[in-house]
Amino acid sequence: MDQYSPRVVDLATGEISELPGASPGDLAWFRAWISNTEAAYTVAPNDGNDASPFRLIFLDVAAPQPPVPVMDNVVGYLLSPDKSIAAILRPSQLAWPYRSEMLIMPARGGRLTPVDDDVAQGVRSDFFAAWSPDSRTLVYAHSDITGTTFSLRLFDVTTGIARELLTASDLGGEVPPNSAFIAWSPAGQHIVFAASNPGRDRGWLGVVNPDGSHLRLFNIPNRAWLFEPRISADEKYLALTLYDFTIWQSLVVYDLATGAQSLYLGGAAAYHWSPTGHQLAVALLDGVYLFREPGNPNGQQEKLVNDQCYSILWNNAP
Repeated sequence: MDQYSPRVVDLATGEISELPGASPGDLAWFRAWISNTEAAYTVAPNDGNDASPFRLIFLDVAAPQPPVPVMDNVVGYLLSPDKSIAAILRPSQLAWPYRSEMLIMPARGGRLTPVDDDVAQGVRSDFFAAWSPDSRTLVYAHSDITGTTFSLRLFDVTTGIARELLTASDLGGEVPPNSAFIAWSPAGQHIVFAASNPGRDRGWLGVVNPDGSHLRLFNIPNRAWLFEPRISADEKYLALTLYDFTIWQSLVVYDLATGAQSLYLGGAAAYHWSPTGHQLAVALLDGVYLFREPGNPNGQQEKLVNDQCYSILWNNAP
């Protein structure tokens, strides 16, 4: 069987089966659990063709013969925290810089409501926007096809109105960003963004309040790709991964209040904040480590496993 064929694992029985809606050799990306038994994922042929169609598929693993509703031409699916609404991306330009139309719909599909027809999508389609913790507002990056304009925008789900949060003129630089990774802080007090311009020779890491006030920019390397900015649960620290065109990706942690860099780790494949407080789990080249106090340069770290790891998630259950 082709090594790229996606699989489903039943943890109760250990049974492994093919993913419904995907053919052998297809590439699949898990997007979200809509409920305890319903999952959303996207599938595309592994044919090396950027123009190959993506499909969004819903699967209920509890159904004896699970139905597989399919939506064509969907590359991104972002579920709201209350699991009632989803934002989706439909591509309009498949070569870099990727261009996409964003819409919202009920979590399991249904009526589509347009949000923006020119979303500045990053290199990963699961970071194209961010939901507020109350599921009422969507923040995303807008950039026109010419690359001469850039803005972060907030879309109010209730009113259907989008407004600018900040623009390229607020950031400075001769060439504006054309893509961004965005995240909302756990308590909804801050929005963090990591933006890059087309040449990847200038990046911006910033935090701004949802009303557009108190924009702060952090010091980062002049030439780097920026990925996955996230704020700790207690909103004391900001972390992101970056690639500065050396051998390995790095992890950088900042004090959110002062902007001071508190931790820098080379060879970081992945990281994740704890559900409470600010403990940090990091996958490095020689294993997975736990940093209980990432802001303390003399703090102790605990090595959890020796094996390499490329993804980390905390168990949010008490």
